[in-house]
Amino acid sequence: MLTNNSAGLISVNLQSTSGNYVVCKTTEGKSVSASYSWLKQLFSALLPLKNVPSSSATGVYLVLGTGTTPATVADIKLENVTEDYEIVTQTKAIPLKFSSSMINITRVIQNTGNAPLTISEVGLYASYANAFTGAMMLAHEVIEPVTLQPGEKHSFTMDLCVQ
Repeated sequence: MLTNNSAGLISVNLQSTSGNYVVCKTTEGKSVSASYSWLKQLFSALLPLKNVPSSSATGVYLVLGTGTTPATVADIKLENVTEDYEIVTQTKAIPLKFSSSMINITRVIQNTGNAPLTISEVGLYASYANAFTGAMMLAHEVIEPVTLQPGEKHSFTMDLCVQ
């Protein structure tokens, strides 16, 4: 589910001036003044390999959690972010010709802990280095729980598409 932050960034990118507009909220609930050029810059940047929302890099990335509350458009963060894994790879695909898919991001993780790890929510986050503290959640999905045993790998994919 796309969040209000996604709608705000899209709206700003339809403007014809370069002013900043307060259209988004960070994971801390603080307002962000976004510029009309952010959407392209965020999605074209390299994928930061972050387990938690961070303002140390520019780009979009998946964050995983253990929450179970249904997603809403007003969500600004995952219910319960988990860091108990190692990122093996993360990839993104942006179609270069007509497709219902706008962007597809896949993160492969490995449970590096000594106990089973259950993932039940996925968030698409965006960070813009030095522009604001924290991150903005652009999409949120609560999924059927996936339990990884110690050492086990699993891939999680978020496909932003038109249905």
